[in-house]
Amino acid sequence: MGQKSNALSLRVAWAVILALSCSSAFFGYYNNVPCPQVFPPDWQVTEKHRFSKAVTTTDAAKDLDARLKRAFDASVLRKHRAATLERASVAPYKNMDLQLYHKPHPVLNPLDPKLRPKPEWGNTTFPDISVVGFPKAGTTQLYNILVSHSEAEAFNKRDKEFCFAGNESSLSRNNNWEDFVPGSRPTTMQIELQEALHTALQKHRNLRTSSQKKTVNGCLSQRIVSVVYDYFNQPSNKKFIIALRDPADWLWAVYNFWALPDIDTVVPRPDWAAPEQHYRSPEMFHDLVASSHEMLFFEKMLGSRGKHAMDYVWQFEAMAGRENILYIRNEDLLPGVVARPGGVLDQLAAFTGLDRKGFDSQTFGEISNCNDQKGFVKKCGTAKSNAYEITGGRSMLPETRTLIYLLYHEECKLWSQRYDVVYEDCLNVLEATKS
Repeated sequence: MGQKSNALSLRVAWAVILALSCSSAFFGYYNNVPCPQVFPPDWQVTEKHRFSKAVTTTDAAKDLDARLKRAFDASVLRKHRAATLERASVAPYKNMDLQLYHKPHPVLNPLDPKLRPKPEWGNTTFPDISVVGFPKAGTTQLYNILVSHSEAEAFNKRDKEFCFAGNESSLSRNNNWEDFVPGSRPTTMQIELQEALHTALQKHRNLRTSSQKKTVNGCLSQRIVSVVYDYFNQPSNKKFIIALRDPADWLWAVYNFWALPDIDTVVPRPDWAAPEQHYRSPEMFHDLVASSHEMLFFEKMLGSRGKHAMDYVWQFEAMAGRENILYIRNEDLLPGVVARPGGVLDQLAAFTGLDRKGFDSQTFGEISNCNDQKGFVKKCGTAKSNAYEITGGRSMLPETRTLIYLLYHEECKLWSQRYDVVYEDCLNVLEATKS
């Protein structure tokens, strides 16, 4: 008995030493400093929560842990199911048409006459076709397909996501645009922003050629796109394309693709997550989703991004008109289906006026900028996977997918009813989770 007690004491002491040697929360995993895996083989480290350090040693404890997890998941399902039913009664979701009123951007009202755009800028400084969203929903693939067309060209050959003045001025850094009161005397900051916009667009005018090809851009900042659009007094015949994606797959991709300040100690430039710097796992992702509004991560990734996902689509519709926006599904961009009759290529041709035969088959026959192949020139083959190197090739947990569908049920209804973008599992989640 004494030997067993001593052995157990040594194990506990070793675990404490190892924990202290790693970087704080959960043996360093969540601070991106992986701890060496030197626990005895019969120990199981259970990753239930960011601050959990539970180590189970018996089958009874494992059974209890499993039952607690099932109870926890069931309670979360009930909570989110109730929340999404409550959201369905909120006015913006029931009366979306009330939101479809576009006001000229307050930063431009009033605008000094000498800072107004010049007539000769009209067709050279706002792209003919703009791929505007969502990030991680196939925007790179869409952009590359469009630019591959013989009658189209990149709006800015050096930058796929050229955000106009946002690349060169304080426009992209100012977070208080909506504080401006239209019609009042312009503030110093407002004048500075207007001057920056005028200078940047005038500079870009000098970079453009006289080509008659349709120009394609991929700026994903709705704020920047809308202020430039308003600056040109809502130019006619400009087209916008928004790619939507299964909400669960979209958030899983965001989680694995980018470094996020609320969960990562290191956020590099560009802010891409890397296995050697950042920790990711399906269990951690589930805990973050299930934490709901109790964590900043939810507010940043699910709360504000979820609201953004809802607002994004109708803001562009209010700005440019439904006839100038094309909504497509990310899943319909896959090489096996993109060229089918009535598919994305046919939709793009009908919407943009480009000849269907002009799209490059090699470009639409391969996926760009996905999973661990980051960057708009990177290719990923012909099949898409939800497995990432950073999570050890493991996929999202099924229960996490259900929770996300509950959170995005109203968005899925909107996309289906208004834009004919249908995700059946998301639409049917309330029925599927009845108990």
